[in-house]
Amino acid sequence: LLATRDWHRKNRRLYTNQTMLNDTNGIYLPNRGIAALDPAKALSEADAKRYLYESVGLQPWTDSDSGGHLWNVGANYLQLTEKGLTRELGYVGTYGEVIDLVSEIYDVTRPSLGEPGDEKIRQQLIKIAEARCQFRYPALDGEGHEAMRLEQIVGWRDAHYPGEIAYAQRATRDASALQVAAMTLDPKLIGYAQQMIADNQLFASEVEAMNDRAQPLRTTIGRLATPDEYELIQSQPKGSHLLPMSKGQQNYVFSDEEDGVLGLKNGDETLYVSLYWRARFGINNLARVHHVTPTYDRIATVREDTKFDDSGMRFTWPDWTNMAFGNGGIKYPDADLHSAYAGVVQPIAKSPPDVSAQPGKENPYNGKGQFYTLHYGPYLIAMNMTRDQSFEVAMPPDATTATEFPSGRKVAGSVSVKPRTTVVILVTPSPTLAH
Repeated sequence: LLATRDWHRKNRRLYTNQTMLNDTNGIYLPNRGIAALDPAKALSEADAKRYLYESVGLQPWTDSDSGGHLWNVGANYLQLTEKGLTRELGYVGTYGEVIDLVSEIYDVTRPSLGEPGDEKIRQQLIKIAEARCQFRYPALDGEGHEAMRLEQIVGWRDAHYPGEIAYAQRATRDASALQVAAMTLDPKLIGYAQQMIADNQLFASEVEAMNDRAQPLRTTIGRLATPDEYELIQSQPKGSHLLPMSKGQQNYVFSDEEDGVLGLKNGDETLYVSLYWRARFGINNLARVHHVTPTYDRIATVREDTKFDDSGMRFTWPDWTNMAFGNGGIKYPDADLHSAYAGVVQPIAKSPPDVSAQPGKENPYNGKGQFYTLHYGPYLIAMNMTRDQSFEVAMPPDATTATEFPSGRKVAGSVSVKPRTTVVILVTPSPTLAH
């Protein structure tokens, strides 16, 4: 236990889901065992819990302990955004669904069975779950029935289409889709869980989880609490909360200016956009779009405008033909196969003073802009990712009308976009193709 705990203290993982697993199973739980067997060698509860607080974004992440592997992200790096999304490096699909992991973290802080766990972690769990629920959109299941699906297309990885069925929580090997609602009894999450039951999608999700034969024992253990969770949710008063992007809900915009992502509902349309998208090594001026309407479902990679603080360094894309990271992945034996990106030069944004950036070495800052502008169809989207600067976004010269969404306020000339805010403008006439 000592060797396990101390190795994981020196080898923490940067990505949010990975540090949660590392800090819970590699540090905190082994330390609980040490405290029971040899208290003199255990960290205090406060010292051990510090790793959990860092992994769920309650306090700045302090990297691996001295002498271990360091990730070079600076002194004030939080594992979650202020709005509750994971950072890896921007928005991700299933790997960003850490609700079951944070539920476990809350669970392990209980002094004993039946007692409540750490209240700060519980509140953070609710915040994370409600943030992730912005990324469920109306769709059909495999049999043509109405369902809500997890938005994955605009993510940095695991961009599966059309996305898993998910409401308050996606079912995993370790937990049912009711876990967080039953654990917290948060009114919104209860409403979302009840919506899943009403749509007849709960048991379908459980069947799909149980069909996972890769780790059948783990999946079975993960279902042990499901009957009690179902009974508890069914005993709650009928809630009024539906997922924000559900049919019939009001027009709506959710944006996260740290992850560079937004989702909006406009009548029967849903639009998800990642403005900071797969820019691992430098500014790429690319946005990822998923636009769903009653008549089409469109996935697009679109050029955008990026304002950034230039470091003066440049990254030149190598001839990677398999992956855009990890040294290009496996190498194909055909010597005549080349990447269309080989030789493309990208500017590198300036990192914080306490972060030493290097061309070709991934960090959260090399490809992150300060202000993004995207004109896609009728939508003009302007996102300010800074904490202390304002930017102006001008209306297109050919626009006859422009209204701020969803308020409907008329816009003329230009709009000021304040720090850590996003402005969406509906412009007519809209171009045939994105600008």
